[in-house]
Amino acid sequence: MNFAEYTQLDAVNASTLKELANKSPRHYQWLLSHPHEETAAMRFGTAVHAAVLEPDKFAKCYVGAPRKMDYRKTDDKQWRDEQLEAGRIILDVNDAEKIAGIVSAIQGHPFARDLLRGGETELTLLWTDETTGIPCKGRCDLLTGGGTILVDLKTTTDIRRNEFMRKVLNYGYALSMAFYLDGLRAQGYNIEHVYLLAVETSGPFDVAPYELDDNWLELGRAQYQEALEKLAACRERNVWPGMVPSRDWLPFPKWAVPDEEKDALEGLEFDGGEE
Repeated sequence: MNFAEYTQLDAVNASTLKELANKSPRHYQWLLSHPHEETAAMRFGTAVHAAVLEPDKFAKCYVGAPRKMDYRKTDDKQWRDEQLEAGRIILDVNDAEKIAGIVSAIQGHPFARDLLRGGETELTLLWTDETTGIPCKGRCDLLTGGGTILVDLKTTTDIRRNEFMRKVLNYGYALSMAFYLDGLRAQGYNIEHVYLLAVETSGPFDVAPYELDDNWLELGRAQYQEALEKLAACRERNVWPGMVPSRDWLPFPKWAVPDEEKDALEGLEFDGGEE
């Protein structure tokens, strides 16, 4: 099943569940009818996925622009038009060089190279959540190890453990991976390991295969289950509230108080959040 067909499946995916988990049912409803516009970073990430996971598809669908192209010139314009007519996506020279660096770095990392060997890429999953009865769908980057290892490729600016850990939390990677894991198990797969394969998007394109343990997966499962239950309740009542459906209070952060005034305000309660 190609991606266009996958998007037409009437089921809930991880991306929309994150909108419920992180924001509100109102934001979820808006996202369904107003999908995020594709950014340059998203297009680059898609190209990286193709180059790393589906190199034959990448070679067929992408082409790097030669240096010093000037599409005002007849020859350069003709080259561009030929690529577009052939259905190829033109990468500028900088992106093409970065992608080549990423592929080379992953192939040069023994564990990552072995992790990506064989397996099934872009696997579409369809299942029904047992708790809510809501149809779910997912699209896994790679299922390997004889159907026992789930791998998701992540481009990032920094693979250091603490820095990448923040991205896992901020971007809901644990939710996605727990969602895919349970979808695979619902279809009879015995998944033993779940990896986020992180690779830097600038030189030296360092690589870090991070395995998610049960703590991460339980966190992600709790997040997506809570979102599904919220979705089920909203559908039942046909009520889609925003983040503050009634009223809330705005905590006053301690960092907002000038140092010279903190002693005078001693004893007052502050939020304590960082700036």
